[in-house]
Amino acid sequence: KVLERLANLHAQDGLAAENVLLGNGSDEIIQMLLMAADNNACVMPQPTFTMYELISRWLKRPVASVPLDKDFSLNAEGFVRVCAREKASIAFLACPNNPTGNMWPRSTITQIAENFRGLLVIDEAYRPFADDTFVDMLSPNVLILRTFSKLGMAGLRLGYLLGHPETIAH
Repeated sequence: KVLERLANLHAQDGLAAENVLLGNGSDEIIQMLLMAADNNACVMPQPTFTMYELISRWLKRPVASVPLDKDFSLNAEGFVRVCAREKASIAFLACPNNPTGNMWPRSTITQIAENFRGLLVIDEAYRPFADDTFVDMLSPNVLILRTFSKLGMAGLRLGYLLGHPETIAH
């Protein structure tokens, strides 16, 4: 029933229940994604949400960080270059970023999504505070992570992933 209700929230995006995966908060979904992806490196900007690195290291997965520029911007070419160099199988981008609060420009996210062959997880935990969403970029290798915690329901411990049905099923 919950899957159908979440799918209804995203019906205008053409999503159905098979596009949704539920988890015990977003941390559990991060763990599931890291366990399901090939055991190559996990790439993320630095600084960003600490759980990407903590869960990766707990699972003994190699981690590579891409430092943000002095103005907290993310260099898309540099990010993709690190992903290629490290043979990354998964990368995380918090949009807006946590803890810096900045929203990556759509052109940056698009460049990364078009040039990275692993799973790109766009974490929209702070979506309630953003003007944009990347749901329109969903594909077999681009996923959107959301949580109810920033909507005043942190105690609910409900996170969900939006993605291509075959990726969600995997």
